[in-house]
Amino acid sequence: MNERMENNGAAATSAGRQIGVFLYRVARYVGRHLPLSHAVKSRAKARLLAFIELLQRRTHKRPEVGKMVGGIEMRPEACGLVPGLVSVILPVYNQGYLIGEAIESVLAQTYRNFELIIVNDGSTDGVEQMLQPYLSHPQIRVYSQKNQRLPKALSNAFDFAEGEFWTWTSADNIMEPRMLEMLVERLQSDPSIGMTYADYYAIDDRGELLQDPTWRAHNRPNVASGEIELPRNTAMLNTVQDNFIGACFMYRGWIGRCFGDYDPQLGIEDYDYWMRINAFFPIRHLEKKAFLYRYRVHDNTLSAQAQEHRILEKVQRLMKYEGERAAFYQQPLSYLVDDVGRKWLSRRGVAARHLQAVPAAGDLPRGPNQVSVVGISTLARSPHRFHDAGPLVVILDDDRADYVRAHDALSTGALALAPDAESAARMRLISKCPVIDISSGQALAGVQAYAKNRLFFHATRRPDELARQRPQRLLPPTEHGVLLQVDDFVQGGLENVVIDLAISLRGLGHRVAIATLGREGHAAEAARAAGLEVHSFGKRPTEQAYTDFLRTHRIDVVNAHYSLFGADICARLGIPFVQTVHNSYVWLGPDDQQAHLQADAGTVSYVCVSATAARYADLALGLDVTRMKVIPNGIDPRTIDRTHVAENRARLRQSWGIGDEAPVYLNVASIMRPKAQLQLVRAFAEVVGQAPEARLLLLGRAVEEDYLREIEAAVVENGLVGNVILAGFNPDVASFYQAADYFVLPSFWEGWSLSLGEAVANGLPCVVTDVGSAYEFYDHPAVEVVTPPFGDIIELNCANLGGYLDRRDTAFEQRLGEAMVRVLSRRGTGLDQGFIERADRAVAYRSYAVHFAELVARRQVMRQ
Repeated sequence: MNERMENNGAAATSAGRQIGVFLYRVARYVGRHLPLSHAVKSRAKARLLAFIELLQRRTHKRPEVGKMVGGIEMRPEACGLVPGLVSVILPVYNQGYLIGEAIESVLAQTYRNFELIIVNDGSTDGVEQMLQPYLSHPQIRVYSQKNQRLPKALSNAFDFAEGEFWTWTSADNIMEPRMLEMLVERLQSDPSIGMTYADYYAIDDRGELLQDPTWRAHNRPNVASGEIELPRNTAMLNTVQDNFIGACFMYRGWIGRCFGDYDPQLGIEDYDYWMRINAFFPIRHLEKKAFLYRYRVHDNTLSAQAQEHRILEKVQRLMKYEGERAAFYQQPLSYLVDDVGRKWLSRRGVAARHLQAVPAAGDLPRGPNQVSVVGISTLARSPHRFHDAGPLVVILDDDRADYVRAHDALSTGALALAPDAESAARMRLISKCPVIDISSGQALAGVQAYAKNRLFFHATRRPDELARQRPQRLLPPTEHGVLLQVDDFVQGGLENVVIDLAISLRGLGHRVAIATLGREGHAAEAARAAGLEVHSFGKRPTEQAYTDFLRTHRIDVVNAHYSLFGADICARLGIPFVQTVHNSYVWLGPDDQQAHLQADAGTVSYVCVSATAARYADLALGLDVTRMKVIPNGIDPRTIDRTHVAENRARLRQSWGIGDEAPVYLNVASIMRPKAQLQLVRAFAEVVGQAPEARLLLLGRAVEEDYLREIEAAVVENGLVGNVILAGFNPDVASFYQAADYFVLPSFWEGWSLSLGEAVANGLPCVVTDVGSAYEFYDHPAVEVVTPPFGDIIELNCANLGGYLDRRDTAFEQRLGEAMVRVLSRRGTGLDQGFIERADRAVAYRSYAVHFAELVARRQVMRQ
């Protein structure tokens, strides 16, 4: 019934969209051919678009979270995991002579739906050379990191795991061919099981069955066989000193996400992890006599005996630690809840005495066993209150809520309860927090496991002990044919991004071409001058011409920038068609939106420059969020003049006729209505009232001359003739950051602002509107984020943006002015080297290469 209602709703929305597009095209034709005034056309367009928006509006249903108690199954797609996929982790440190056999044993599995993630943990024996032949294998991803030891290598590797089921192996051990098949079968046959394990063979250093009669003699009915038959019951696992689970195991990915990191302090991270799982979820033996793994026991030398003695000491410490942990786990949680959280928990039998309402204002109460459980709307309204306030569980009950605003709170320790794959995908855009299926009968157990584990783990481990350095993906040596496609290639920021991306991909070993489907200009000349191949179609090509081009140029991936042509053709050819979403596309009319929806079916991935741009594409345009990925733009560190900072500052200030102490606010943007310089000038009067010597410098080319005249009039009207400097365009933008004290960008929409990134890199206190990449700086002490006139970006569209651009909003001007006054007391900190390294555009462009490699590999796996 529900499915039929959803289908009917989707059909009605589609019909409304088609009617809307027809009306829009008719009105556009009439407007072009009748002698109507601009004002009449503008009013008519706004009313028509508002009516069309009503026709096209999708129904957004909030799930009844209080009723969400389904079966015991945990749907992997609602956990952000790939159904049926097994993630196999293989950490390696200085065992290059063995790793080939371990890898081949994974590749020989009868169960073919797996991914193998290898992490080289700072080996010094040439392991990476041994791994080279595997870099191009479509089911293998290889990462490298500085040595951080096994627990952190495992934690880093599982951060990349996408499978419904998880396991890990070692470089010196060997999987039997049916291991994955039989362990997956066991977990699929009983959804109540959290983890399963199986018997195995013990082998010696030479790979022969172990003959040492002393090693695990109590699990070996026949010592000569090397067969290890394990206990069938784990009731004593946490209390009797014996890590009998062994190395042949598999657990559910959502459980791994709930428990998070392997413990880097104990030295027996596997035993500790099995204890944690066993405390909350059933661990069951395979219950078949099948030996599915070969575990290597190294020679009984003096050094091996000493290692065995150290392990015994570690186990003893673990047993003491486990006793303390078990006592903590026995204590009930107290829940800090809003109405959504109260309904969900009450439905699952949590007593009212354990529930406390979130206070309406002020700091949240703290408690040693406390976890917050709130709806996404509550978190989005006041994310700062939940930041670092202990374990947080957020219920994704409203897809219209601004989850991007919850970015910081979700990144400091949270778990999300999702009703579907789309909700899970939204969380993945902004956070690595675990996501579990809200409708599962195991959801409450997941919440309790997550909260109790996090509370105890972080109470007994320092942040510096848990800190990890992220590994880097090793790219396959195989060159891929990448086509960067644009409609027009004239001049501007987009064109520069495409050229830089092309050069970077070429430097990483790929064959790169740029295809233009429309006008060309200086950008095309610059690309050719840089040695790039630019193919000019001149207009939309025929399907045959486009197909011939893709085949003759051996194109493996098409990356489209503001271009939709060819998505359907690429889909038929099996070539990944990737759209880069550069902005929140608020200006798209009904026909353009329809074109994006038509191209959606053939688009395999959307690379969005910010989570804000992704959220707009998802909720305002209706594109598929499960195919979205955020790769932020970056800055070019080479443009920062590190040697002439004082000289640049003195030179420019002298040219403006001001001293070093006068506070200077810098705005870097083309002079046009969406950049809101008019509102900025009016708001700046508030600053001058506090600091009469303050200056506002508007650096940018005037795109709209009439708008420039309005700004000039506002300068005079507000008595700011000596305070506002209209500097026009200057290519030496880097020096202006060094001459300024503050940066302000009150744009109505952005993608990922280059000028904001450069300002932060230069250490300037900033005032920005809550659009584009502003969410990245919510917790930045030197950045003030101001709510724009329309509030939430998804409420801005082609029907109402004209009104917002033209209508004066004194409340917005006041918010902007007050924010600029607040930063007056702050001063720049100099270059932010940490941010410069993170925001280096080379990182972004390499991420494109990694993503393209993953898409090509996925296509190869599908063809197998």
